[in-house]
Amino acid sequence: MKLSATLRADQMEPAGSQLMKVNKNRCMKVAGVQLYLGKLLRSTHVKVIWDAEELMVVSMDGELVTKYDFPFPDGVTYLSLRHAKAKFQNMPEEG
Repeated sequence: MKLSATLRADQMEPAGSQLMKVNKNRCMKVAGVQLYLGKLLRSTHVKVIWDAEELMVVSMDGELVTKYDFPFPDGVTYLSLRHAKAKFQNMPEEG
């Protein structure tokens, strides 16, 4: 099965989940917003889980990678780990 690094807003139900692939640039695009996930996740598979209040990216081992408020604010096009309201504790700090 080929996984995408893009999940368009029109493909998203009010709540749900989707397996995705982080691209070689360590990013993926969800609902029009580029999410930077860090060098440890380059070209890996993750699960994106969302509802009416938040969006989480979870590793294939079930560990939280990052959590954002969702839906994203109007005008936002890029979010990094710095913008997350929670992230995996063992991830190195990214500048």
